[in-house]
Amino acid sequence: MTNAHRTLLRRTAIGCLGASFVGALPYALVAAGVLHVDAGTVEAMALVHAVTGEYGGPGYIALLALLALRLSAAPRGRALLGPVIALGQRSLSGYLFQSVSWLALFSPWALHLGGTYAAVVAGLAVWAVSLAGAQAMSAVAYRGPAETLLRWITYRPARRPAR
Repeated sequence: MTNAHRTLLRRTAIGCLGASFVGALPYALVAAGVLHVDAGTVEAMALVHAVTGEYGGPGYIALLALLALRLSAAPRGRALLGPVIALGQRSLSGYLFQSVSWLALFSPWALHLGGTYAAVVAGLAVWAVSLAGAQAMSAVAYRGPAETLLRWITYRPARRPAR
């Protein structure tokens, strides 16, 4: 990656995360009870918060890309990134595993952990299990169940109609 890319990533991270933070700050101050304004102003602040919040995604992606570049240059960085890379290569399987896990952990008709400290521990545990599973699949060169099924559905030979 060239320095021009790093510069663009830095500018994107700083600009987007800065805009997101500045746009959220007034609304956060109202929510914290530090700032007291009328209802119309709160609605305007909520709108600004919603619009500038959209910039947080590209900002965080740029920040994570810079972190990945830094880690990949470090001697032990590749070992730290290995499970993340393996999960990225099996992203559909990881997404489905995490979605089912969140459903079981956080839905009101299941464990209903939302809003508790156990939710943080459960979320980290699900992420760690998905990383470990992806790393194990990578070690034996297995694509992942969802990726394998998707490729089978997509690339199987077409059936000819019966005559």
